[in-house]
Amino acid sequence: MASNLKAMRFSQAGAYLGVPQKALENFVKAGEIVREKAGRYWMTDRAELDRWKNDYTTRSVLLSEEEYRKCLDFAIRSYYGGFAMTNFGTRTQRDVGQFLFNSVQGKLGEIGLRKFLNEKFKIKITLDFDVRGVVVGQDISEVQRGRIVNPPKMRVGIKSTKERNMFLAVPQSEVEQPERSSDIYILVRVALPSDHFLRFARTFEPLSNIRTSIPEFEPIRAEVAGFVYKEDLQGPAQQVLGQDLAKPNYFCHSGALKKSDSDWKSLIEQL
Repeated sequence: MASNLKAMRFSQAGAYLGVPQKALENFVKAGEIVREKAGRYWMTDRAELDRWKNDYTTRSVLLSEEEYRKCLDFAIRSYYGGFAMTNFGTRTQRDVGQFLFNSVQGKLGEIGLRKFLNEKFKIKITLDFDVRGVVVGQDISEVQRGRIVNPPKMRVGIKSTKERNMFLAVPQSEVEQPERSSDIYILVRVALPSDHFLRFARTFEPLSNIRTSIPEFEPIRAEVAGFVYKEDLQGPAQQVLGQDLAKPNYFCHSGALKKSDSDWKSLIEQL
């Protein structure tokens, strides 16, 4: 800790940052934020918290209602196109609400990455919004630098998750299948509300009588948390940072992801 003047009890850090305290506990577990024991209390440095907040802000983009609409359209087409069944390897379709949430979240993460790379590094990527009824191997189909457009030289997998998640996870079956595995995995944390569809449908006429009960749709924040090379993944494991997983996954703690500007510039040169 740099000095007592800059230190604060970790229990006060959530209020200082405007972040739920439980979320900060997760980020400590994942190695994103450092704290130290001083007597009876856990302490952290204000500069450490400011660094984390600044990094979080510079890695984040806001996604519009129109971008959400595009993701919802893809999710609905996927559900009725059979992807709900083939994606999860089950004979019965997954609950439509959960499927739509996961699918919309996944596509919002992809758009968030595209926006982040374009706004911060002036590089454009093309994403795949076609529905084929099968699992698509890679998430980026083209990379554009200026007027030059080429397929990516590396295989890229974009993993979207909830905004407070502590790690990137890739199913063992995906990593170990050559036709599906990627060279790079990118984690995007998406602040998608659980009632996202109701917020979107709030202005629909059939909901006019209860409209005031539904929160307004607001831009959705997507944080590009970082990336990891396939060979640097840990695992496989069925429990990560105390969280049980349905199946064995390879993983990387969010604090261990590559995320600096120099890391991104190096990756972009390889794409």
